[in-house]
Amino acid sequence: MVSSKLTYMPEPPLGFLMHRLHMALRSEVTETVLEPLGLTFPEYICLRMIQNAPGASNAELARNISVSRQAMNLVLRGLQDR
Repeated sequence: MVSSKLTYMPEPPLGFLMHRLHMALRSEVTETVLEPLGLTFPEYICLRMIQNAPGASNAELARNISVSRQAMNLVLRGLQDR
């Protein structure tokens, strides 16, 4: 005789699903839009932040996206060297 018990499978938490969506979109945007322009995702984010807050300091830019000043400095130097 076949058992008719249904197994309960809880849905993944919303935060997990949003993170998965974010990572999929980031990969798609990077491959299709940014790579042909020679930009990395961090460089793109940095340029957008500068566009929205011209004159912001390195520390302010870093704080706005929760990275270290050193990490932001590497991105800024890479952009300046182009």
